[in-house]
Amino acid sequence: MDDKSILDVWTMSARERRDVCVIPDGCRDVIVVRHESGKTEAFISPLYRQTIRVEVKPKTEWTGFRLRPGCDVKGIDMPGLLASPHSTDALIDRIECSTRVDANTAEAVGCIKRHGVSVQHCAKQLGVSPRTLQRLLARNTRRSPSFWLRLARVRLCARTLVESGVRPEVAYECHYADQAHMCREIKEWFGVSPSALLQRRDLTEQLFWRAY
Repeated sequence: MDDKSILDVWTMSARERRDVCVIPDGCRDVIVVRHESGKTEAFISPLYRQTIRVEVKPKTEWTGFRLRPGCDVKGIDMPGLLASPHSTDALIDRIECSTRVDANTAEAVGCIKRHGVSVQHCAKQLGVSPRTLQRLLARNTRRSPSFWLRLARVRLCARTLVESGVRPEVAYECHYADQAHMCREIKEWFGVSPSALLQRRDLTEQLFWRAY
């Protein structure tokens, strides 16, 4: 397993104020925002349960460091990041030195992503009880196995819809009870219906970024 905490680095800038929709991706990001005035701020995004709208202020530059699912962020010195906010390499070094990915947690969320039939099935694949899996993920991610299962399933389903269009079979291929169940999950996580999702390039392109 790759022992690096950072999965990807992204940048964004804005000349004018705009709103950006961010879909749930199973990752937390360390984000540094630089303002035209010279002010710099840093924060860590939460694990989103639904698509959110973020206000991007004018004349700002954003750099985000997407962390692997389950990465422990408690050791990050946020004020320390602001000591060298313009050096991406320095920020990467500081983040990598103060974070860690628990091997058991990474294995668990990876198994859920690959074998997302049910929590019980995933626990069996890992050789642990569902209760042990629950405790592990609650302790290290503050989220339940069900959260990771539903997220992996809905992201897979959405990518399948993008690649092959809205088909009745997609619901069953992605282990939903029926098409209505699939539509409810798409709506809950992404805020739009399956057909509307396919019209939202700002959402669908995020499905193929490096994440969970």
